[in-house]
Formats: sequence, structure tokens, C-alpha cells
Amino acid sequence: MKILLVEDNKTLCATLKRGLEELKHIVEYVHTGRDGIDCAKSPRYDVIILDIGLPDIDGLEVCCELRRCSVSTPVLILTGHKKKISDKVSGLNAGADDYLCKPFDIKELEARIQALHRRNTSQKSMVIEGGGISLDKVSHTVKAGGRNIELTTAEYRILEFMMDNPNKILTREVIAQHIWHADTDNELNTFDVHLYRLRRKLGFTGGECPIKNIYGRGYRFVT
Repeated sequence: MKILLVEDNKTLCATLKRGLEELKHIVEYVHTGRDGIDCAKSPRYDVIILDIGLPDIDGLEVCCELRRCSVSTPVLILTGHKKKISDKVSGLNAGADDYLCKPFDIKELEARIQALHRRNTSQKSMVIEGGGISLDKVSHTVKAGGRNIELTTAEYRILEFMMDNPNKILTREVIAQHIWHADTDNELNTFDVHLYRLRRKLGFTGGECPIKNIYGRGYRFVT
């Protein structure tokens, strides 16, 4: 799971990053609300861990802004305040999905983010359609024009990610990070090959390929 941590306490950031990476998660962190908003708009995160007491923007306002921008990634709010019903209500009203008070055990944090991830995954449709393409997440099959399209694992994952984010411009780096959790030149070159083959296969269905190249910016799956 890829996690964005928005926390101004650098010592706590390092501790949480180390603990969550030991549990096989990938963790990126920022220390301000504005940086958190900028990063969270990327579709590559599975869960956002957000501290309320940020130095520039209150964490609740950060959460509100993300929801206004249609960022649907699950948000777990952290606070150092004594837990009160009114605090929890404020967090949930701001668009947060869960609430955890400091100090906490890393095992409880892990359980909370796993629950959020499961809930978010279960809410997503197992069959997604768009651009004349139908993708079944259970059987990992793809159809276009009533025909099965044979894809490699990498091609399938690229298509699934793009169809989960329709009509959004996605950079090569964002897609490669989602597929391989890396963005080195080697992975990017590999991505270019897989995308080229995927677009050729989808273009053989009798219509235009729905994956469009947005010059100088990235790619967009057009529904």
C-alpha cells in the first residue's frame, strides 16, 4: 500500500515511516498542509494520514480542500488533542474517514489503514467501462467491441489504473510509480514499451484508442 503522511513533527514522521515500511508499505511524507494538498491530488496514494496541527493550514481545512477537489483517497486524521466527540465530529464532517489520537501503537495505526483500504477497495466497481473498453477486475479480462483483448500483466495494470482515473492527465512518472513503485529511467523506458503495445492492441478493436497522448504532459484515458 502506498501512503502519504502529512505531519510536521519530523521525528514522528521518521518513526512512522520506518514502522510502516517494516510492515511492507511505501511511505512518502510532507510537513505542511499546502504540500499535503499538492501531493494528495495525485491518484497514486491508497491512504492519507493527516495531522490536524500543521504549521500553515489546519488539517481539517486540508481535508475539506481535498474533498472539494474531488480527492476520494481515504483520510485518517491524527491529533494530539484529548479525544472528544466534538473533535471527532469535526474531523468526519471535514471529510475524514477515521480518527486516531496520539500517542498510539503502530499496530493500531496499521489496523486502521488496512480497514480503510479494504473499505475503499470494496466500494469500487469490479467491472469498469469506458472508451468502448470493459475491464473485469475479478477475472482480469478486457473486452472491446465484444472481443477479448489479450494483455500482459503490465499492460493490464496500466489500463486498470488509467480506467480507474478516467479523463485525468497522468504523467509517465505517476503511472510507473503505481505499477512498479519506482520512476527510474529504466522503469520509465519499460513503461513506454508496455504503453506502446497496449495502445496498439486497443487500437486494433476497430475504433480509436481511448488512451490519448497529451503532448508534454502525459496521457489521458478518454471515456
